[in-house]
Amino acid sequence: MRFIKVLLLVIFFFLSMVFFIQNTGVLSAPMSLKMELFNYSYTSQELPFYLVILLAFAVGGIFSLLYFIVDKVVQMTVISKQKAKIASLEREVSALKSAASERVESTYPAATPSDEAEESEQTA
Repeated sequence: MRFIKVLLLVIFFFLSMVFFIQNTGVLSAPMSLKMELFNYSYTSQELPFYLVILLAFAVGGIFSLLYFIVDKVVQMTVISKQKAKIASLEREVSALKSAASERVESTYPAATPSDEAEESEQTA
C-alpha cells in the first residue's frame, strides 16, 4: 500500500511540473491581491501567479497537517481512556470469577481420596 501512495505522489508531482512548464507564460503574469474589509484596505505587491498557487498549496498542506495532528492527539486520548477502562473491567471480571469459584468450592467441597475409594468399591 505504501508503494502505491508513493507512486501516486510521484505522478501528482510529475503532472504538476508538466502543468507549470506548459503554462509558463500565463503563470508568470504578475498579479496583486486585494482585500477590503470595512474601512481597512490591503493590496499586496505584484507576485507571479505561479507563486500564489504554490503558496496556496503550501498553506493548505500546513493546515491539513495541523488538522491531522490534532485529530491524532484526540484519537490517542480516547484510546488511552478506553484501554484504562478495559483494564478496569478485566480486573473486575477476574475478581468476580475468583469470588464465584470460591463460592462453588465452599458449597461443594472437593472429594477426598477416601470418598473416591468408597465410591469405586460400591460400583464394583
